[in-house]
Order: sequence, then structure tokens, then C-alpha cells
Amino acid sequence: MRQYFETYRGTRKSHYWCDKVLSGAITAMPGPKRQHIELRFAAYLVKAGEEDCWSWSGPITNGGHPTLGRGGKGGGQTSARIVAYRLATGDNPDREVLNICDRKLCLNPRHLLLAGAGKSKATLQKRFEAKVQKSGPDECWLWTDKPIASGYGKLSTGHDSSPILAHRLAWQLANGDIPEGLFIKQRCGNRLCCNPAHLYLSLNPIDGPEVSARAVEAWLRCRA
Repeated sequence: MRQYFETYRGTRKSHYWCDKVLSGAITAMPGPKRQHIELRFAAYLVKAGEEDCWSWSGPITNGGHPTLGRGGKGGGQTSARIVAYRLATGDNPDREVLNICDRKLCLNPRHLLLAGAGKSKATLQKRFEAKVQKSGPDECWLWTDKPIASGYGKLSTGHDSSPILAHRLAWQLANGDIPEGLFIKQRCGNRLCCNPAHLYLSLNPIDGPEVSARAVEAWLRCRA
């Protein structure tokens, strides 16, 4: 617990509470619900490496998200991600806090960010890059999350939107919007590959890179 609070003493607001804990001014009181929320949060947090997911051993919602009682009778619950964000930054978030790793129970502040009005392109890119194992410029960049039944990676784009295939998102982030009706194929044949250098546009799921390049060029020229 001491290590956690020593890690996040950097900002003015979090500095106050961290000093209280480290100096012993805030101590455990009879009954876990009477402990300060930061103390209870630290007791449930399971830390790992700096860039790894930090898991949660405390209560969760029906949807599987980490939660914590505010304390006091009728105090209700608050998101443990909000507490983690506040401890790390010193600011009370005014909107939902998301995981870029898409692990519901992860509370590593490096994996948390504020939600915008939906998941913006910048947010999607951070979440996407957190799931891609990049290698050399000519090697496959593998999707590390669980693939769908067809063998491709996918990433959710918001509560009301359908997921997007990871390799299609890789193309969009590197090249812009995909022309309507076109496929994105992997020249390496690896369905988990998200290296933009291995991706190409195709009119169908069969043609190889050379045939597709000529066909797509002619097709785009006809549409211009």
C-alpha cells in the first residue's frame, strides 16, 4: 500500500492524501466501510509491471467493472477507475474513465483515459496500439487480443456501434477511410497481422496484391 501512494504523490491534490496515508494521519478504523476510500482502493489493487495491467480483487458490478463504496450509509458506489484516475492525476474526472487495454478490471493509470463524446479516433488508436505487437517494418505486427471465430482480430468502437476488424482499423489509421465496398487483405496471409505495409485494397477476397492493385485503380478511376 505504501508503495502505491509513494508512486502517486506527484500532483498537488493527490499529494495531500498520499502524505496523510504515509504519515499515518489516516489509519484503518473499525470496519472496512469506515476506512477512507483511498485506503480501501489500495487494499484491493493488485499491481504488476509499469506497462502491465493492474488487476482488482474488490467488488465488481453486474457488468464486471470494478467498483467501490463511497463510504457511509447510503453513500452508494463509485467506479474504481475514477478513484485510480484521481489518485494518478489529482483531478476528479467529469466523465467516464475508459481502459485502452479493454480489460475491465485493469486499473493501471497508464491504461486509463477520459471518454469523449464517444470513442474518438485518438482513443481508438491508443486502444488499438495497446493490442498490437509491433516488430520490424517488414515483419508481421500481430494482434495480441483474442481473435474472432474467423481468425481475425477485432476492436469495439463504442456501446452502440459494431466492432471493427483490427486489420481494417490498421489500414484506416495509416491511410484514411476505406472506399465503400472494398476489402482489406493481408499479403502475408496472417489474419492477425496489422502491419500497414502488409495490407492492400481488393475488390474481392480472392485476388492477390498485384491483380488487386490494377483492379482497384481502374475501379476508383471509373468512380471519379
